[in-house]
Amino acid sequence: MPDSDSDTRAAASDSPSRPALDDDAALATEISDAVRNTPGVVRLEPTLSTAGLRGLYRRGPTDGIQLVTRRGMVEVDINVATADSHQARAVAEDIDARVATLLYGLGCSQSSTSVNVLTVEATASP
Repeated sequence: MPDSDSDTRAAASDSPSRPALDDDAALATEISDAVRNTPGVVRLEPTLSTAGLRGLYRRGPTDGIQLVTRRGMVEVDINVATADSHQARAVAEDIDARVATLLYGLGCSQSSTSVNVLTVEATASP
């Protein structure tokens, strides 16, 4: 008779697209993808608090995202650059909604999300 714990572990490993709740790096990557796919986002904007000193030399895909997870609760701080062709406030609200939907789908409770627009960049004229 199969062990129910091993069945649960096997089922969890069958869905690699979902990060484990205790894997902050995978969760940050999922959030990064959601943010980068938001219309009006030019890039994630690293700061010393999100990228650390490493960010001064080499940028990573999740620079600009800081998260803290505690018992299924997630606090997210996101720093972005937006395009001047989009309203910065609307982009920030869209990011917040996308992150909330992502976290809900992963079974996390969103305790807080802070979206900071650090710069608005001019877009090329047609």
